[in-house]
Amino acid sequence: MIVYFHRVGLSGLTANALVVPVMGLAIPVGFLAVFTGWTWMTRLGGALLAISRAVVHWHAALDPDWRIPTPPLWLGAAFSLALVAAAASRGRWWRLASGTAVAGLLALLLWQPFPPDVHPGELELTVVDVGQGDGLLLIFPNGKRIILDGGGIPTFGNRPKPQLDVGEDVVAPYLWGRNIRSVDVVALSHAHDDHIGGLPALVSDFHPRELWTGATPDSPAWRVLRDRALQRGVKIMPLLAPQSFAWGGAQIEILAPFADYVPADAPSNDDSLVMRVRYGKHSFLLCGDAERPVEYRMLSENELQPADVLKVAHHGSHTSSTQAFLDAVKPVFAIVSVGQDNSYGHPHADVIDRLLDENAVVYRTDLDGLVSIRTDGRRFHVGTWRDLAPALAPLPGYEQ
Repeated sequence: MIVYFHRVGLSGLTANALVVPVMGLAIPVGFLAVFTGWTWMTRLGGALLAISRAVVHWHAALDPDWRIPTPPLWLGAAFSLALVAAAASRGRWWRLASGTAVAGLLALLLWQPFPPDVHPGELELTVVDVGQGDGLLLIFPNGKRIILDGGGIPTFGNRPKPQLDVGEDVVAPYLWGRNIRSVDVVALSHAHDDHIGGLPALVSDFHPRELWTGATPDSPAWRVLRDRALQRGVKIMPLLAPQSFAWGGAQIEILAPFADYVPADAPSNDDSLVMRVRYGKHSFLLCGDAERPVEYRMLSENELQPADVLKVAHHGSHTSSTQAFLDAVKPVFAIVSVGQDNSYGHPHADVIDRLLDENAVVYRTDLDGLVSIRTDGRRFHVGTWRDLAPALAPLPGYEQ
């Protein structure tokens, strides 16, 4: 339960004691109802199922909403061995010792006092593979953490909302797998479903103090996120360009949206929060889904400078990453967050060609899976899900 669902359900012990015999009776009753067609037998089977469901729901309401990070392998093995020892022990003192070990290791499982898997003194950008969308984790040199966008699955017309919550089912397990239990900020680039969809769950799961946004015209998805943040006491902070501030041991610069930007009635790509994060000699440029008009405005305001790492805008669409923009940014690494075999044709071949012409090393989540780049201000450390042995990436002109 902890490894796969990051939950612990202690009430399941009593729930199973009641549900298993009821279901053991419901199965033969169901078969009899099928073969005989007796109405009273069908009603009996339905009543047994209703009893089972009611017992499960009642027990589920008793369990606290604990979310447990993935435990170390040694702890899971030790707890399992202690359970076996408790079940097999016969002497009084052996039972006492094994029972104490079970209780102590269970407390350790729930407490999880282990530090998160981070790299102090380094700036990290991890682009989680959320399919067709964005889900980014930023870890700062002093340990502060930002989730920027949470993925999501767009719905069109009257199609039902998908059951998969990308924030809860994709992004959160990755963070829990690194023993990250909280973040300082959740940030929203813009309110399209493939960016905002997973954020309400991430606000609930990781207890941020602040929610950073770009332009946020009214929409159902934005209302859900806003209300969730207000319920949790999260401070909502719209950020506008030009703005610069020190944060987490690095420098954050807001390049868009501009103070005079007027959003449309519905969310659009140009609402995007565009941030540049500087640390030491290097900088990361995170563009959301900003398109040509925003790129041209940033160029005209002389905001664009060379950046070592570019999170490519709008999943590599031809509506972004213009030649003038790339000539100004000159990325060394370019990361495209994109779904495999997506129906939009992302990334566009022209965009990839332009990036390669700039001599950028291009990573794509549809081909490479999760992509993580971190720097100590001098060197880069690059890793992907496809390459489980990340290596230092020496680059011409960069101090090693």
